[in-house]
Amino acid sequence: MPSTRYVWLVCGLAVLLLDTMGALAARHWSFAYESLSGISYLIYFCAGVGAGRVAGIWKGGIAGAITALIDATLGWAISSALGAVQRPGLRPLEIAIVVVIVVLTGWVLGLLGGLLGKYMHRALGEDS
Repeated sequence: MPSTRYVWLVCGLAVLLLDTMGALAARHWSFAYESLSGISYLIYFCAGVGAGRVAGIWKGGIAGAITALIDATLGWAISSALGAVQRPGLRPLEIAIVVVIVVLTGWVLGLLGGLLGKYMHRALGEDS
C-alpha cells in the first residue's frame, strides 16, 4: 500500500504544475491568474482524500496542509518568476500571514478530503 509521502509527492507536483502552466497560460491569454485558485483548493482536497484513504483523516489534513505549503512557497515563487503574480512591496510579515492562511485552508480541505478518503477505504472493504 502506498504511503502518505507518495500522496505528498504527487499532489505537490500537481500544484507546482498548475502554478507553472497556469502562470504561462494567464500571461498568454491575459486572464487573472488568481481565477485558478479553485483548482488549487481541489488539489488540497484530493491530497486529503489520498492520504485519508491510506492513513486516516488526520493524515489527510496534513497532506492538504503540506500541498498548500508547497503551493504558497514554491508555487508562488514560480508564478512570480513567470510574471503572473505581481505583489510589489509586500513585507515578510504579510507574506508569512498569506502562507499561514493558505496552509490552514489546505489543512481544512485536507481534513474534509481525509474524511471522504477514510469513508471510501471502509466502503471498499480495505480494512485488513
